[in-house]
Amino acid sequence: MIHQKLLCLRWATLPPSRRTLRRAGLFGWIGLLIFGLTFGLLFGLAFTPAPALAQDSPPLDPFDSWNAGASDDTTSLAWGDVDGDGDLDLALGKEGSANQLYLNQNGELQTTAFWTSEDSDNTKSVAWGDVDGDGDLDLAAGNAGSPNRLYLNQGGRLQTAANNPWSSEEIYTTTSVAWGDVNGDGYLDLAVGNRGSPNRVYLNENGVLQATPAWSSDLTETTTSVAWGDVNKDGKLDLAVGNDGSPNRVYLNENGGLQSAPAWSAAYSETTNSVAWGDMDGDGKLGLAVGNY
Repeated sequence: MIHQKLLCLRWATLPPSRRTLRRAGLFGWIGLLIFGLTFGLLFGLAFTPAPALAQDSPPLDPFDSWNAGASDDTTSLAWGDVDGDGDLDLALGKEGSANQLYLNQNGELQTTAFWTSEDSDNTKSVAWGDVDGDGDLDLAAGNAGSPNRLYLNQGGRLQTAANNPWSSEEIYTTTSVAWGDVNGDGYLDLAVGNRGSPNRVYLNENGVLQATPAWSSDLTETTTSVAWGDVNKDGKLDLAVGNDGSPNRVYLNENGGLQSAPAWSAAYSETTNSVAWGDMDGDGKLGLAVGNY
């Protein structure tokens, strides 16, 4: 509709008045012909629908096709095939209530939670990763004011707190968690972004996440987002840190461990909520997108 309206507005300024046409003299008919062709062209354009998406890329429905039904505060979402049936299931991180998992059955998300955590934490971030190398996706939950937790997946079912082998020894205001193999041993390690305390990395040794962090940033950050990416193309994952009220930073990975001091800091402070790596210009190098509010 915007496309049509703009064309109509432009067309409205183009037609000459009748007096102008009468005074055209010898060139009146020529002018009228040009006007007619122009009017016809613009009329056709003005009432031609805006280009639609390709047939194999239908537009999103403006109305939701699924909702969880609960009014609890959801802070984080993560897709992952928890039961190995080829359909992506949806994990919900909740603030002040139990985290939930909704199964996808034949392309339809169920309206009743398949799994609910026993703990009602202030979860700020959830992330899927196969921590024990058994082929099943496990779920990490980053919490504010309670330990960060790992929920193991055994046979397509997330385990209860009593059967889970890991929670952080320290309590932070964690805002973001991200899986990445920082030391190249084939096991996923866990980066934890914190607000008001140093950021951490917990190593995964032979499928067991360690309780004590192997790395801490020198700086006390106001972190809202962390993301792994190989920024210098040395084959090792580096860590981007998005901060609220302080410069965003990148910590380089040297010899399988992150440096404690950032190798790069933004020129000024921003109110960042999210960071993401991507090769925008196709030159083979990762650039960093920063979302601010």
